[in-house]
Parts: sequence; structure tokens; C-alpha cells
Amino acid sequence: MGGPRPRTLAAAALILAMTAPVLANPGPGDVFREHVWMGPFVNATGWQRVTDPEARQEGAHAFLPNPVNRVAIGDLDGAVRAEVVIEQWGGHAGTSDKRLRLNGNRWIAIPEPDIPGAVGADPHPESYQRLSQATVPLPLDQLRQGDNTFEFTSGGQITFDFGWGQWGVYGVTFRIYYDQSRPHVSGRIVSPGPGETFSGALTVEVEADEGTEAVDVVALYDDFDYEGNGLYRQWHYTYRYGRIQHHVGVSTRAPFTVTWDTDWVPDQPEPVALMARLRGPDGLCTMTEPVAGLVLERPSTSVQLYRPFSVPPNWQTRAGKRQACKVFVPHDLTRATSARLMLASWSGAHADAIGIDETKVVTRVGRSHDYSYDEVDVPLDLLHAGTLELFTEASTEHHGIEVLWPGICLKVQYDVPAAEVEPAPEARIYGEGLHDRWEAVPANLAVDTRSAAEASEGSTSMELIPEVRAWRLELLADPVLPLSGYESLHLALLPAEVPRVTGASLYAYVGERPIDLLAGEGERQAIDLARPEWQVVEIPLAPLGLPHPYLGMLRLMGNFTGRLYVDDVRLVPPLGTAVGESDAAALPAASTLLPAYPNPFNGGTAIPFDLRRDRSGGDRAVRLAVYTMTGQLVTVLTQGPRAPGRHLIRWDGRDAAGREAASGVYVYRLEAGGQSAARRLALVR
Repeated sequence: MGGPRPRTLAAAALILAMTAPVLANPGPGDVFREHVWMGPFVNATGWQRVTDPEARQEGAHAFLPNPVNRVAIGDLDGAVRAEVVIEQWGGHAGTSDKRLRLNGNRWIAIPEPDIPGAVGADPHPESYQRLSQATVPLPLDQLRQGDNTFEFTSGGQITFDFGWGQWGVYGVTFRIYYDQSRPHVSGRIVSPGPGETFSGALTVEVEADEGTEAVDVVALYDDFDYEGNGLYRQWHYTYRYGRIQHHVGVSTRAPFTVTWDTDWVPDQPEPVALMARLRGPDGLCTMTEPVAGLVLERPSTSVQLYRPFSVPPNWQTRAGKRQACKVFVPHDLTRATSARLMLASWSGAHADAIGIDETKVVTRVGRSHDYSYDEVDVPLDLLHAGTLELFTEASTEHHGIEVLWPGICLKVQYDVPAAEVEPAPEARIYGEGLHDRWEAVPANLAVDTRSAAEASEGSTSMELIPEVRAWRLELLADPVLPLSGYESLHLALLPAEVPRVTGASLYAYVGERPIDLLAGEGERQAIDLARPEWQVVEIPLAPLGLPHPYLGMLRLMGNFTGRLYVDDVRLVPPLGTAVGESDAAALPAASTLLPAYPNPFNGGTAIPFDLRRDRSGGDRAVRLAVYTMTGQLVTVLTQGPRAPGRHLIRWDGRDAAGREAASGVYVYRLEAGGQSAARRLALVR
């Protein structure tokens, strides 16, 4: 048995939802015990119905009052904190104000997952069918050693209101944390090591103390959102009746070895991390330190995950209804070897058709009045490049199939490596003229798409001469331009002969999202119409919440006269995603922003980046800053010249005024040599 040992606070903390209001799942070195409630269930079979006590529908009253449940919790001596994990089915769309209470104490709110929804449609996460794993901190002073009561309640429907707020509970796991001085088994992942590369199945070897009864391995990577919380890249695992699933695997006998089948794991643009949960003979568990920086490298194949968009709220298909989401495939499907649909469903056995465009692929999936995770093989001849509609149909007047968040995903395997499948690393819209796929459509504007009067690079630019103050230029793409792998939109503008008038405006519309170019916001600089010189603006794509994963229209709208020159319009990928150990003396081939470690973090994190040599051979001007997810500047970590090579900048989780930043997800952004890149970072308090 292991005694106390140092802990890296929240290093790659095992969290289910990095954007949730509460981030409280086990991290490295945590010592804890889990107590699982699996019924008896009341008001349903295999799960518990939770009903709004003020429901207007008469049928709801048969399920009231909500039951009071019991769970035995032993050994609270030395407990330092507690939480509960609730396997939560969304129930009736729009149901709000979910709560629980312990031993008759005050009600405690259960947070909603921060899912993005169908952008521009219904902004309420309650409106989308889902199965999630809500984690809620519990006051230790409300728990008793021995028998405890707990109960759930509900509010009404804030959308799709028919007078019956209702949601469901499967297993409930009470987790009690102890001081690390509590004797517990310990161990470590001995293989693979940090920074290693793997291609096919990955064998994970864990060294653990004698007496260890089970080792569960989990991974941080990008895949289907099993957790239903709006995240594709996270520590993937879920519970079903308190038993861990959708993780790398489990081993119950020494030597502890788990093999991860990665045949259908999507290509990973960022590094993978591993962590193991060890369970001792007394049920006490602990988490190992993570192994980070692992690289999935496929030399001759690729797996692409196409994420759904236009996901309908209240996706419950019944009574002759058809509902659908969409995916966008930008790749050459002649190199595809196999494909499958992935979805989580509730009562999927009530479907009459699940398919693509107008063709049924399968009649039904899953279970009746229960949830399941379903994978459906797809004939390749049903696929085509561009937008695909993934639908469900059902004629039943009864419950119907629910498609749970994130909707229906598509995975495709290819017989070529990712570099030959993915879009080009940089998409040029305007350089020495408009790209072939783009067409200029002006309104109240004279346009010369190859003017030699001015150029920010090369010899030509696009000259715009307004005929009246209110003018518009639309750039239309055919075919549309995939946004996968791109971080921002870059453009250079030069105002010339613009009179000083009140009410002047200049907007860029990316898709249908307006950006005020005369107002700086977050990291984006403002355009000054009074400066007759080239000015560069770079618009981050992620905060825009574009409704489609492609760009078909870029619009400039102005309210001024004079001239405006436009040049160097392009989509920009991240500076780089290179991962691994570097010789400190070696110069990297390109400027690269690397993953912060630990991430998530608590006390502090380190942000590494590589700088390539400037043409002059001198130092590079560098700016590294941290922003909120809405683009507000938190702090500038470094700004000024830096020599070529590897650099490591630390952030202590404080803002520019020295105040502790709140728990949540942040963006750290590097600007160097006219390039920029950004990554996400989670702070856990």
C-alpha cells in the first residue's frame, strides 16, 4: 500500500465537461471511494422518473410525489470533500431547474451541460435531448456515516412546454475524497512513455501495488461526444449504473495490461494523454499521474469524424415525423474503405428508418424506453462529398425515437494518410486575384479585382470604389470552402481618400456573422479609416459559432466613400501541432504553439512554443496572451523580442491585475512573425 506522495494539482484532471460550471472529477493523486445507487427504481423500469411537482398535465400527477431514495455511505473519517455523479436523461424537452437534496437539507442545483446547440436556433441546452453525467459537489456536513436519504425534483419546461417537466435518473455515484495520508494502492503507467508515437492498437502497461484489484485506463482525445456535454476532445468515459464504460479498458489481473483498439479512433490533431484509476481491496481508488504528449500517427490510413450541425432541438421522432441533422464531407470519398453512423438514442427501437439523404440505412437501433450508443455500418455508395442529411423517421403514435446530443455523426476510414485526405493547410481567397472558386458580386460599388495601384504583398490588390456611401461586396464560393483545420480569417485593408464623416462603418460578414472592423474586440485590432496604410485584421473563427462547417460567403459592407484596397484574404491554420521532445539547441522548422501542461490545471501551467529563425537571423517579436472564450483579454504573459528556439512561459491563473481567474476554459494565443495560433486551456479551482 502507498502512503502520501506529492500531487500535481489538477494535472490533466479527469473531468467530464471542461466547460461545465463545476469541474470536480478525480485528478492525479486523488484518493476516493465510490458508493453506487442502482435503485430500487420508482415510477419507471431501470431508471427513475423525476417530475415537476407543479406540472399542469393530469397524467404527470400519477408520478408524484417524487420518491425519497437511500444510500449507505461508510467511513467519512478523514473525508475532505464529496460529490455525486448523476447519470441523467434529459426527459421532456425544455425541462429546467433540476435539483437534489440530501437528508432533507436545502435543494442543490444540478448544472446543465454547456452544449452549443444548433447555433442560431434554440440557445437553451434544456431544449436538446441528451444523456449526460452531471457532477455536483456535496456539502460534507450534510452527509452521514451510514444511511442517507436523497431525492430529486424538477422545474417546468422553459421550451416546448406542454405542462409536464420531467427528466430521468439512472445510476447515482456518491464519491468521497480523503486526505492522501489514507493508505491506498498506488502505481503508474510504465508504457507508453510521454511523447511516444503509436499507430495501431496501443498497449498500456500499468505497474500497481500488490492488492490492486482493478485498473481502468482513460484517455484524453478527440472522438464522439459520448458524454453529451458538447465536447469532442475530453477525457472520454461514462458511467452506466455506476460502472465505467467508453474508456480505453480495464484489467483485473497483474501484470495490468490494457489494449486500446484505435481502428475507429479519429485522427488526432492534438496529442493524446492517458491516466489510470486503481482500485484496492477495500474499494479505495486513486488516480495515477497522466502520461501526455502521445501522438497517433497513421502512415497509410486515416479516420475522419464528421460532426453534425443544424441539430434540431426536441429530436423525438414520432407520428409520421422526419427529423434530421447535417454533416459536411469535404474529402475525396473514392479513397474511403468503410463508414459508419454513430449516435446515442433513447427508445431507438421505435424508429422506422434511420438513413442518409433519402435512403434508409437501418430500420431501428437500440432499446425501448432506454438509452443506447449505436453504430451503424453505411454503404459507401450512399456517401458523396458536400452536405449529407442524416435523418430519422417514425410513424408510432407512442414515444418515438430520441436522438441524443450531439446528434448523428459520420465516421469514414480512408486508405490514404491524413495528409492526403485533409484540406490544404491554407486556403487563399484573394492573393494575386480572386481564387477560381470565388466570385465578386458588388452593390453600389466599382470593383477592380486585379488593381496594380496598391498591394500589401505581390503586385495586385482588389480596389473598391464606392459609388454612394452605403455599399456592399459579396464574395461567393462555389464549391464552398471547408473550415476544418482552420483557426481564423486573415485580411489586409488599406483605406484611401476616405473623408472624415460621422456615421462611417465597415463590417465583415463571415457566413452570416457580422464583425465590426472599426471596433477592436479582444485580440482583434480595429481598422482606422483615417490611416492610409495597410492594416491587418485576423478574425478568430471559433467564437463566431458559425452554423455550418464551411464558408460559402464573405461580405464587406461599408458606409463611407473614397477607396478601399483589399489584399491577402485567406483562412489560416494554427501555427502548428507538433508534439514531442525537442533538443533545446535545435531550431524548429516552423513557429509552433504546443499544448500547455498540465491542462486542466490549478496552481499553474506551462505553455511551450517554438520559434523559427527570422530572415534577418535576429530575434522575433512575440506576444503570448490569455483570453476568455468570449474574446476578452485576461492577461499578456509575454510581449517583445525572443530568440529562435524552444521557450516555456508559465501562467499562474491570475489576470493582469493579479486577481485569481475563475474556473473555466480559456484561450491562449501566440502571435509571432505575422502568424498566430491559439489553443484551449481549462482552469480548475
